[in-house]
Amino acid sequence: MNSYIQRIESLPGSLWSGMQINIEQTTLLLIVVAGLGYWLLEKQKAGAVVAVAALLFFISLRSYSFYQADRQKKFIVYNVSRHRAIDVVNGRDYFFIGDSDIRSNDLITNFHLKPSRILHRIKPAIQLQGLLEQDNVMQYGSKKILLIDRNYEFNSLNGRIPIDIVVVSKNPKLYFFSLVKTFNIGQVVFDGSVPIWKLKYWMKDCDSLSIPYHDVNTKGAFVINLN
Repeated sequence: MNSYIQRIESLPGSLWSGMQINIEQTTLLLIVVAGLGYWLLEKQKAGAVVAVAALLFFISLRSYSFYQADRQKKFIVYNVSRHRAIDVVNGRDYFFIGDSDIRSNDLITNFHLKPSRILHRIKPAIQLQGLLEQDNVMQYGSKKILLIDRNYEFNSLNGRIPIDIVVVSKNPKLYFFSLVKTFNIGQVVFDGSVPIWKLKYWMKDCDSLSIPYHDVNTKGAFVINLN
């Protein structure tokens, strides 16, 4: 039986991946099936009417979900242990920022990244319209994002630079008391690659400076709408 299933799985078109429907859409599809069954078995037109109405409602909800996906702009920092993994989403496209070994690791991709990408109905893109990058600073829409994954020297001669999100990865030499002299920070995100022992010191610094922070290890993936 296992051999037979594997042969079917190898056939082109046998596996339909990337499909996502919510509980409301699933319920409507069940109503369609029940209505058609009642119409065919009991010869009652009411079953066909209910099935058609549920199908039209399903199509409406489905179309609206695609409309929302086309207009979405999101920044997602995933909770992947010992790895940096970020998706910048624009409509149905995403731009991945993270460790190169994740791309070839099917286990990490399928478990951590793929469910989110199916949920948001997104596909990979080489570049995103409106995404500007300069060194370790990104500008997307009205948001400025600072990515820190190694040692940097930050100096500002024109006052503090406003930064909406700071994403800290790996194990850089970083002191928040020095960082706030250069940047006016709105939010800090610690990803799954940050060492736990160092995370404790950074969180204490953020508390002392009244900077809100998000640790993906304890709070899950960080997701923010950029519309």
